[in-house]
Amino acid sequence: MTYLRPNSNKTSLSFLLIGLLTVLLLMVFWSVNVYNQTVNLRHDLSASEQKLQELKVANADIKNTLYQAVDSQVLTALGEERGLMKVKSPDYIQVDGSWSVVSASQL
Repeated sequence: MTYLRPNSNKTSLSFLLIGLLTVLLLMVFWSVNVYNQTVNLRHDLSASEQKLQELKVANADIKNTLYQAVDSQVLTALGEERGLMKVKSPDYIQVDGSWSVVSASQL
């Protein structure tokens, strides 16, 4: 006598197909998510590069302004404007190297 169980093969096959479809759907959602993150990262990188270029230009302008402000001709003109004169042979203070130490309690 033969026992026929036609539903037993179909149920195991259907569970396998449902499992494979679930894994496939999860992989599709995961790959779409990774793609979106990659695109967002590229946009952020592009915006950061543009901001970096703007900061480089601003830094160059600041350096240019600083170099113009400390130019020797500008400083000489500023000194003459304020009534200062250029001394050809200045007298310097000579220090013998022995400094006397005074503490605050001796004052």
